[in-house]
Amino acid sequence: MQKRISSSKHQSRVSQYALDDFFNTTDEQMSRMTSMMP
Repeated sequence: MQKRISSSKHQSRVSQYALDDFFNTTDEQMSRMTSMMP
């Protein structure tokens, strides 16, 4: 039981990092596109 709880905690933490990474890359792409605009 204990193992399952810790693993689910780890899973949520990993997904949180993935979301942060996703938003960071999206921000970069958006800023790049806006900088390309005249």
